[in-house]
Amino acid sequence: NITYTLSFTNAGTVPVGQPLVSMPLVIQDYVPTGSFYAAASATNNNVAPAGVSNYAVFFSTNNGASWSTNEPPAASNVNALQWWLSDAMATGTCGTVRFSVSVRSPYLLALPLIVNTGSLSFGNSSPFIQATAQTLVTGTNRLGDAVFLDNGAGGGSFGNGLRDGGAPLGGGPPLQN
Repeated sequence: NITYTLSFTNAGTVPVGQPLVSMPLVIQDYVPTGSFYAAASATNNNVAPAGVSNYAVFFSTNNGASWSTNEPPAASNVNALQWWLSDAMATGTCGTVRFSVSVRSPYLLALPLIVNTGSLSFGNSSPFIQATAQTLVTGTNRLGDAVFLDNGAGGGSFGNGLRDGGAPLGGGPPLQN
């Protein structure tokens, strides 16, 4: 499991976000490719900035084409998340939102990296700031499952990369650098 923590600070001189005109500060993240969302993790352990009474958490199962405040029964179908602040974020305050994912098994991506990019926006506008984190996928890594002599002796074709019939395990000269 991987937990993503998105922390943000208003280091400016004016409050940010205007919920009364549908432009609150919004924290947004997509569930990274190669992983799936862990149920209820977007609503746990969040810290609202001082003066913000709560977050409205939105879930999408279609990459942000539509949103719902209800987490779907099959939470692993969630592929995008948003946290909308209920109030303007005062200067000198900070907040944190979190969510967790599980790495898909088997992991089928070409590179052993899960790349996650979170962003901030006002309402549904384009993000004005983004940050990216990369997680190296580790575990049981191996090259093939058996060494065999691919000489066509098992009734198959010579050099076809398959262990045909009774092709002998092992055999062949030692590998050289």
